[in-house]
Amino acid sequence: MFGSQDLEGLKRQFEKKLGIYDYHLSDFDLRQIFQEIEQHPISSRTIPLWQSIIQQKTPVRTFLETKALDLSDINHIHQQIRDVLNR
Repeated sequence: MFGSQDLEGLKRQFEKKLGIYDYHLSDFDLRQIFQEIEQHPISSRTIPLWQSIIQQKTPVRTFLETKALDLSDINHIHQQIRDVLNR
């Protein structure tokens, strides 16, 4: 079972995977981002789509380019965070 510390760790992993380096996503930010991304089928969720939605919903404007970008990791962390937020 995930606790608040686990949620914070998942948030940091999510931020790192997407190249967010100068902002920490709040629970509210995540709910807004997830609500928007979930309007798109999983097969059409790309890194640029994620980043565009994040830019629309938060003050984040730039992303670090990282070799760690892996869409399957992002989707997995998304689901883990979603599960914790829905408790």
